[in-house]
Amino acid sequence: MFIKPGLAVVCAGMACWASVVTAQVGLPSADAAGASVSTTGTDVSITPTQRARLVEKLALVNQVLSVVGQQGGVSNDQKRWLAESLYGMSLEQIQAMGIPGSYPATVNAMSSVKTTMKALGSTSTDLVYRPITPCRYIDTRNVGGTISGFRDFDLHNTGAAYGGSGACDPKSAAPGGDPANIGAVAFNLAIIGVSAGNAPGFMGARPQGSSNSTALVNWYEAGPSVQASNASAVAINQTNGQIEFFGTPTDIVVDMLGIFTPPAPTALDCVQVTLVSPSIPSNGRTFAQPTCAAGYTVTGGGVTAATNDNNRIEASEAIGNGWFTAVLNASGGARVYTFSANCCRVPGR
Repeated sequence: MFIKPGLAVVCAGMACWASVVTAQVGLPSADAAGASVSTTGTDVSITPTQRARLVEKLALVNQVLSVVGQQGGVSNDQKRWLAESLYGMSLEQIQAMGIPGSYPATVNAMSSVKTTMKALGSTSTDLVYRPITPCRYIDTRNVGGTISGFRDFDLHNTGAAYGGSGACDPKSAAPGGDPANIGAVAFNLAIIGVSAGNAPGFMGARPQGSSNSTALVNWYEAGPSVQASNASAVAINQTNGQIEFFGTPTDIVVDMLGIFTPPAPTALDCVQVTLVSPSIPSNGRTFAQPTCAAGYTVTGGGVTAATNDNNRIEASEAIGNGWFTAVLNASGGARVYTFSANCCRVPGR
């Protein structure tokens, strides 16, 4: 059996549908030997792996429905909804769900596997760099004076609070403008005005509250005109948005270069590819497989009609980079169906 990417296949009657489905999933039938349905377009054959996936999925769905069907108190409408929902799930989701047993347990399991998401990344170690226009954030010659021991700086404030520029506001580049969304900062540290009595010496940086005293940002020698400068990236205290400088007495000038923030979801760039069927008579069946263009990945799909009651979804599965859907028109009249594939890509790729 071949699926045509450009046209839905129409089939009326259980005998015809059995031939289409068994050929599609690789079960024995007269049509499985390789005869194709006559339509326009280029033949796209289903691979043995894809057939095997459909066979496994249908078998698992049948097991779930069989167990639920043995339970009392389940209406025909509930059984029909359950079947259509299961056909709309991926093989991996059904495998993860297993055979829950009762109707309520099955519904809960379906909801659980559909909403399970992988973590995007650690908010403290998997950070994203956001460059900013370099700006003067700290100049202790203007505010605060020589640092002797340690001093804390709060990123809730602009540079105006620390002798720098009021326009220097690193938190403005963070999501929501919130320092709680900053994990680390990149800066250039210059040591200025070292007196002979305070050299050699050092200046370090660390998250406020940390006891670390070995990771030094800068080391300076003796001399009245020493201006040692060095760039670094240092974590901050993500609870209060503060960074701490510590060392032997000296003035410092800090120019901010960028911030590191926790990973944030980026909306996908998505399009929908559709195929429209001819008019399908009552009790007729049709299927189609819209396919995503190169550069996009299929993320889902389905089928709709002008009226969506009494449309029975009998297969719904990603095949290759397209979405295969089969539907039974269980209404009392003819209907036209629109099949769709949702195709997405990461913006910028």
